[in-house]
Amino acid sequence: MRRFALAVAAIACLLASCTAPFLGGGERGWPDAQVAELLRQLPPEGKYPDAPALVILDQDIIEVFPEGDYERRCRTVIKVLKEAGKGYGDVSLGFNSRLQRVRILHARTITPDGRVIPLRKNAIKVTTPYSDYPEYSDYKELAFSLPGVEVGSVIDYEFCVEAEPYIKGHFSRRAFFQWSKPVLFSRYEITMPKDKELKYLALHPPKGIDPSPLISHRGDKKVYLWEFRDLPEVPMDEYLTPPRGGVHLQHPRDDPGAMGRVLLLVAPPRQGQDRT
Repeated sequence: MRRFALAVAAIACLLASCTAPFLGGGERGWPDAQVAELLRQLPPEGKYPDAPALVILDQDIIEVFPEGDYERRCRTVIKVLKEAGKGYGDVSLGFNSRLQRVRILHARTITPDGRVIPLRKNAIKVTTPYSDYPEYSDYKELAFSLPGVEVGSVIDYEFCVEAEPYIKGHFSRRAFFQWSKPVLFSRYEITMPKDKELKYLALHPPKGIDPSPLISHRGDKKVYLWEFRDLPEVPMDEYLTPPRGGVHLQHPRDDPGAMGRVLLLVAPPRQGQDRT
């Protein structure tokens, strides 16, 4: 089973400004209606005997503005099934500090007995891992460890990214729907001006899964929505092995007829890691 990735691209551009703090401003009650419904759908304990954890919710909501800057809200809810799954409480978010601003909306651990332990503000650290290399000085990592994680705990965190485009006039993203652990529900949504065209490429969807988005309109916006349920984990040997064939990356300027075309193939995020 190959890993299932989606690459999307569209034309747009607008300079964003964001002075938000790293934590706060989007706290949800626990459990909110969406997660409460998913918790009622949890499979029996023995369904995934080898999985260290189960992704209950993997949600990525992106709004692209008229000139291409965007706001992204990403939420992850994970249940720890084994000792090895406790590492998913250590979260690292890589971002370009020149173009992106990151804010943690909420982060918390729900213990097996139902206690909610929120992340402390002083637990968030921002580092420059490649400070010895000036050409990479814009790259930062925001990292935190959720408190009180044990087997049976649920990890819940959500962050917001406000970003300028890497290339003026062009918006692109990549998304992964399969992890090295099973996923109960994955939702990926892009909202953009209805006069903009979005091109996407789905790589290695599991057998029997249609990777086409549901396209709808919301006022003067166009909405592309992908939703998948009960996605199996990717075995570690296939998780680390590149697929057969080459990977072609084409800038939209090379194809005047395309609003945007980006073909990407990269490994899914490592345990606890989420690239912005």
